[in-house]
Amino acid sequence: MPTTTAAIGAATTADLHAFQHAFGAYLRGQAPCPAGLPPARGQIYQDLVRTNIQGFVDACLPVCRSLLGAATWDALIWDFIATHPLASPWFRDIPAQFVAYLDSPGLLERQALPPWLAALAHYEWMELEVDTRDTRATENPRHALNPSLALVCYPWPVHRIGPDWAPPPGAPEQLTCLALYRDAQDEVRFTELSPWTFRLLGLMAEDGQTADRALTQLALEIHHPAPAELIRQGHTQLRELQQLGLLHGEPA
Repeated sequence: MPTTTAAIGAATTADLHAFQHAFGAYLRGQAPCPAGLPPARGQIYQDLVRTNIQGFVDACLPVCRSLLGAATWDALIWDFIATHPLASPWFRDIPAQFVAYLDSPGLLERQALPPWLAALAHYEWMELEVDTRDTRATENPRHALNPSLALVCYPWPVHRIGPDWAPPPGAPEQLTCLALYRDAQDEVRFTELSPWTFRLLGLMAEDGQTADRALTQLALEIHHPAPAELIRQGHTQLRELQQLGLLHGEPA
């Protein structure tokens, strides 16, 4: 029976799909260079993929990179490319995907990496996220909170980790609550919060609660013996946060 044009087209499409899958696996370091593609040319494309992905991660996580060193960091990037299922096609989402990769169960132990690395990476990514956050849709003149505000807690004092200090091996975890936000000059700032203040701001962020409502609920949660005194102290704390720029309006 003579070969039909449709059959040829189907075979060509199948071959193309097979090559695309093989080439994609090669680019991620999961398979050898596909047959028919000169290895030197394939290596160029593989290097381009790795360089571009690493460029986005490096720009977002400079402290992590400096603390691990180039060799360990490069190996980690390559393992990320080879093993982590990327859930977004957008370049801007690559750093968030890498942070998720570092938070994979057991990864830090298997790679003999510092136990605080995933938390530090998330903190560095949050700085970028707050810096680029579009607050126009969330701006509410009736809401006191800075619309760029992000509240995060970590098991390590990530805001202190850097070239001059990092938790030594065997150090115990230390709960650290932080507020990240943009100030009046549009610069990203952070403030360490007590768990009490962190919960207060979290309550205010829920459905735009007023300060009084949030403080009343907080008093109920912690069974405070003098709710009126707690509310007074809370307003004093909020005025201090207002001066720092965490609040844009007078807390009600």
